[in-house]
Amino acid sequence: NTYVQFCSNSKSKRATAEQIAYKGNIGTEEHYGCNIMTVSQAIASQYEYTATFINVVSEDQACVCFNKIGPDGQNDGSWSGNEAISFTLPAGGTEIVAFDANSQGGCVCGIGKVPTANGQFAGTWLEFDFGNKSNNNWSGADASCLVAASHGLETPALKVCSSG
Repeated sequence: NTYVQFCSNSKSKRATAEQIAYKGNIGTEEHYGCNIMTVSQAIASQYEYTATFINVVSEDQACVCFNKIGPDGQNDGSWSGNEAISFTLPAGGTEIVAFDANSQGGCVCGIGKVPTANGQFAGTWLEFDFGNKSNNNWSGADASCLVAASHGLETPALKVCSSG
């Protein structure tokens, strides 16, 4: 039995500066963020990309969803004031958010208000990349608590799973 390092025979693939700066769908010039919206359960199946937020605590949560690229064209969509939408997730309630193709960004909630660290949304994010045109229309999602953890803030649990 010999210990073998991960990826020892090749260089790990990292995102390039161009990939990080990629500007997908952020809405229109007149309506920044119109690529993200809340929808009712009755029509949610008509949208290709959705996320269902379920509040399992007994307190209302304030939530925001944002594009990676902010309204100024910079990689600052995750900063307070640049959110595409905000909504209240009632105690024990559910909210469905629909996303247009080629949208990249995140969503985060917090009891009472969305936490921030130096103006950037903190807490635990749902990070998403739906139908990315620069990546053969692939999609992905994950949970991230990098901002909150780097500032010593709470990192609430978040379950991210696919159903289709």
